Amino acid sequence: MKEFLLSIIREMVDNPDRLKVEEIRQNENTILRKVDSDKSDIGKLIGKHGNNANAIRTVCIAVAAKKRMKLMVEFPR
Repeated sequence: MKEFLLSIIREMVDNPDRLKVEEIRQNENTILRKVDSDKSDIGKLIGKHGNNANAIRTVCIAVAAKKRMKLMVEFPR
């Protein structure tokens, strides 16, 4: 699922080589993914009023739910 998230956000940014996704397993069914990117790409990832970030979260949560997992995606501020 980490690769799925990276494949989505890689297409949105100007510096895909600077993308990092840290995976923190909180328990056996819950995963936190922290996205880190170049400062110039943060606005593209978050989008106006957080619309892009929310859309990315929604898709990733749907994929995780199919595998009976709980997923949280965090973006830099």
